[in-house]
Amino acid sequence: MEKTSFIPKKSFIKPIYKSRNFGILMNSSIVLFAVSMLVFGGVYLYKKSLDKSVVSLADSLERARDAFDLPVLAEIGKTAEKIEFAKKLLENHIAPSPIFSFLEQATLENVRFSDFSYTRQESKAKGKNKKKSVEISMNGLAKSYASLALQADEFQKNKNVENISVSNLSLGKGGVIKFRIVIALNPNLVKYGI
Repeated sequence: MEKTSFIPKKSFIKPIYKSRNFGILMNSSIVLFAVSMLVFGGVYLYKKSLDKSVVSLADSLERARDAFDLPVLAEIGKTAEKIEFAKKLLENHIAPSPIFSFLEQATLENVRFSDFSYTRQESKAKGKNKKKSVEISMNGLAKSYASLALQADEFQKNKNVENISVSNLSLGKGGVIKFRIVIALNPNLVKYGI
């Protein structure tokens, strides 16, 4: 006979199993997937918001365009063209009166002028290389050669004088010096411009 024993031979305690983790790679993949889904959802909602904004702005632009009066806009355009034309006219307009102010200020007491002539020429070069020149020619009388030399120096000191030419020197009655002077001036002196 067999002996009966009250002590079980097998253990009634179940063994404790450790739960198996997914691992760091699997956990990071799940987090990354969740983050990318959130980003995708945010971008999708943002795109829908932008689409609505574009549609509303297009509608508002259309309403604003319809609000303009086309004949008035055409009239404004014509007026703008006229203003531009007037500006071009004024830019090319000349005003020779500053020449007389220049002569008044630069002429010495011992010199006097007669037979004034004014010439404005444009070079024949094409395009932007066209150069304009302004010349004044005068006959004059000076008390002495020294007075004439001082007068030429006085003219040359002016920033608007580009060149001076004195010619036809002769001795007149009473010991006065007769001469002809040609002064090339900066064209900007006579430019009216705005």
